[in-house]
This record gives sequence, structure tokens and C-alpha cells, in this order.
Amino acid sequence: MKAYIEVQSFEMWQDSVLKHGDSWDDDIYLYPNYNWYDYRKEMFACHGIQLPKFLEMFFDFEALGEHFKHYDVQEYSNGLIQIL
Repeated sequence: MKAYIEVQSFEMWQDSVLKHGDSWDDDIYLYPNYNWYDYRKEMFACHGIQLPKFLEMFFDFEALGEHFKHYDVQEYSNGLIQIL
């Protein structure tokens, strides 16, 4: 709950809880101790994208991860949170 309040207003959180009932947190994913670099590397791996080691230096994983800041991923005091 603390992480959600840091990225949204209390009223929006309260409305979401009421709307979703018992499954209100099903679409909330925490990535503790992650930064934007870690998040994007994880998303590459989750989607089955395996870059050869020699190509990794050409990708700015941090910038790619920060791109999602404008969508459904936000920073909180202990890492990142994704609210779908």
C-alpha cells in the first residue's frame, strides 16, 4: 500500500480497491531494489529476448526502462512498481 500511495493519490487507490473487490492487487507488481536498467533487462528476459554479450554494450537499458515511466511503471522508495 505504501508504494501505491507514493505513485497515485489515495482516492484513486480507494476507488480501485472498491472497483476490484478482493482481487484489487492482482495487477500490481513490485520490483524491489530494481532500477530502470534492471527492469528493462528483466523485461527482455521475460519476452525471450537474448542479446549476445557483445551487443549489450550498444543498448542503453536504463533509457529503455525509463521509457516505461510514462506508462504503467513508477519508482517508489524501494524500487519500481508496475500497475496495470
